[in-house]
Amino acid sequence: MGGGDAAIITIETGFSFPSGHVTSSIVLFGLFAYFVFQRSKSSNRKTLSSTFSLVIAFLVGFDRLYLDVHWLSNVLGGYLLGVFWLMFSIFVFQFLQRTTKFQMKKLLKILREQEAHYTIEMHYSEK
Repeated sequence: MGGGDAAIITIETGFSFPSGHVTSSIVLFGLFAYFVFQRSKSSNRKTLSSTFSLVIAFLVGFDRLYLDVHWLSNVLGGYLLGVFWLMFSIFVFQFLQRTTKFQMKKLLKILREQEAHYTIEMHYSEK
């Protein structure tokens, strides 16, 4: 590499609506806050995680505007799309969690029945 002080400028030519950075930050940090709310008993931890998530999401949107890579409508669209994907992700997670718990209960019942059958079988085969 050369020793010059050349600035690297990236010129975006593609579509910018909605802001992918903003959408991703809403989903990522929203899920982070959701899982902290689900697992933590501490109200301080819940408050800290939700505040942290909101501040980061706001800063990402502000950053997109400050760097002049998006218009306000792109950032607002990113927030809306991010909230949609966050809600959808939470819905899918809760659905899978309920379904998996139900299936695990059925599987455990079958395994217990098999274990009881196997124990009885072993008891009679030893005599």
